[in-house]
Amino acid sequence: MTVPSSDDTSAANGRASDEANSADVIIVGASARSAAFSAIRAGLRPLCIDQFADVDLQAVAPVVRVDDYPDGLIAALKQFPPLPVIYTGAMENHPQVLRAIESRQPLLGNNADIVQAVRDPLQVHEVLSGVNMPCLEVRDESDPPPADGAWLLKPRNGSGGRGIVIWDDEASGSPTLKEPHYYQQKASGTRISAVYVGTEDPGSLRYVGLTRQLMGRSEVNAGPFNWCGSVGPIIMDPGGEILIRRTGAMLAHRFGLRGIFGCDFIMENATTPLLTEVNPRYTSSVEVLEVLAETNLIHDHCLATGFEMPEGRNARVLVAPRGAVLGKMLLYADRDVTIPDMSNWQLTGPFGPIPAYADVPATGSFAAAGSPVCTVLAAAAEINQCIDYMQRRTADVASVLVDASPQS
Repeated sequence: MTVPSSDDTSAANGRASDEANSADVIIVGASARSAAFSAIRAGLRPLCIDQFADVDLQAVAPVVRVDDYPDGLIAALKQFPPLPVIYTGAMENHPQVLRAIESRQPLLGNNADIVQAVRDPLQVHEVLSGVNMPCLEVRDESDPPPADGAWLLKPRNGSGGRGIVIWDDEASGSPTLKEPHYYQQKASGTRISAVYVGTEDPGSLRYVGLTRQLMGRSEVNAGPFNWCGSVGPIIMDPGGEILIRRTGAMLAHRFGLRGIFGCDFIMENATTPLLTEVNPRYTSSVEVLEVLAETNLIHDHCLATGFEMPEGRNARVLVAPRGAVLGKMLLYADRDVTIPDMSNWQLTGPFGPIPAYADVPATGSFAAAGSPVCTVLAAAAEINQCIDYMQRRTADVASVLVDASPQS
């Protein structure tokens, strides 16, 4: 992770305390920036609690940086009034923290019981196979398959591809085996993400759209299964899209999903989407899709989860050039680095235009090897051109990072 200096953290936390009384909602998660930008465009005043307190977030909202994530979120929340809470990734892996939040203040999103159920791959498989939907076979850790390379070993509490390895003889020493885990049938194809907004009436599920997932790209130092970006829109064969819509509707109905949620798929072929994971919260691809759809998804999320928007606040949207492809890409550190002075970067706030650089760490921050450095975004005429633009931007960032000694 990118660690700000103690002075930067103290300043950000002090500002949050001073401005808490004007906030409407609190956004918590590993990184709150993209959700906070959407919330501000929705007319809300967010207070943010996350791991990074990035510079571009501090510029527009009060932020508290939490070292002890996620357990430290509760102590941070207790400093402020019990405002409604919106959570982002990877809070779905911490239902005990969600329960603690629910016991104190309103939770604008799926509750801990729903999250725990829909994150159980065995329950999800039972639902989909029960209605003859295409799905990947899964096995519990108590019933491992042959270690023949035809399966993946996955942590139950994974996010962004962490801890996923091919289940073969070499995987016998994987650290993933030391935590709760399961096995999922391996498949080949294009990786995509769908975003939906669930409502109280399952028949009114809103299907927002699709992005292509960027995974394991060495150009940004991502591991083999690490998520490193999203690009869209993706246009599907009607047969495949119908099944993607139906998958979201079935999951929303059976598990009671409300507000923004996402599903990740592997497209084995044009008409066969194979679900790999459900993310029952604001997802990384929302930032791309809400611009392409010319909508405000945090506004829609709040309404779908029972939050009454403040009077006199009008939602605004960012709009991509007509017919454009939009993408975001995450740069990982290839070694321990220190962030140099990036004050010449052209940072953009919530009201646009689309930022070239986002999730920008403070000057002097430390980023350990393998941790995220920053996000870049780009718009282009087609997908490969968009990816090329983003890779150039990440290369520009990587070229100025400074070697650093590991922090204890």
